[in-house]
Amino acid sequence: MACVLRIIKSSSPCFREKGTIMFGWFKKKEVKSDFSKETPSKPKRIPMKRMTVQAITDAFPDFVHIPLGRPGYWFRRDAQPFLYSFLVIQASQKGVCCEVDVAVSWEEMWDKGYGIREGLSCGTGLANLREDSSSILMEDELYKFDPNVDSFQKCLQAIVDEIRQFALPFFSNREERLRSDPLTKFGMDWIQANIDDIPEDFEKHWFSNPGNPPKIEALEKLKSAIRLEATRIKADKEYRQGSTVLAIHLLRFASTCLK
Repeated sequence: MACVLRIIKSSSPCFREKGTIMFGWFKKKEVKSDFSKETPSKPKRIPMKRMTVQAITDAFPDFVHIPLGRPGYWFRRDAQPFLYSFLVIQASQKGVCCEVDVAVSWEEMWDKGYGIREGLSCGTGLANLREDSSSILMEDELYKFDPNVDSFQKCLQAIVDEIRQFALPFFSNREERLRSDPLTKFGMDWIQANIDDIPEDFEKHWFSNPGNPPKIEALEKLKSAIRLEATRIKADKEYRQGSTVLAIHLLRFASTCLK
């Protein structure tokens, strides 16, 4: 038997319910939305930028907020005396979490290069310093909070505490390492002895084609010299692999700061 759709318009008591629809032998009642119930309101927006800037600058007055068109809130401390120190905090109300990077660089702006053996510029996660590991779980990397002001304030306080405990010693150690690191010292001595062979426009040549940088005689000589020195002092493999980055940083430093 065919199923017939009929909308009943009858005064019969059996079909007085408004919107009753007959599907063959069955009837289905239309579901009406109850607009009388209040819809849950969205959480109030947290003033993350204002709170983050205030928390960091209050706790660490020598770190200055740098307004940039980049993700996150950037803070920089002047060179102490060779390396600038950076704090970069990314906060998301939608993701209810923060992520924190720390870095040092001889340049006035960190290039977002990661790794603790990256010559004169390096960076890592604050959580990596806490866990003393270059590879950690994502859940350990994030600083989580509930979507309200009080919880975000507690999250910022936890970040401040970890910056004081782990980041500040990291900055000091990198500065000390620059003065005492044997390969860095060797490279600086090589530059002093070969300063006339370093092109003044090294920066221009090096960045003229980032995907395929040109061969520069001074760079090739310095890389080779650093590798030989690393072998002589029996530096570990990871340290030797960082010799290229160290050579590039040293030549960039020399061409812009020493000439």
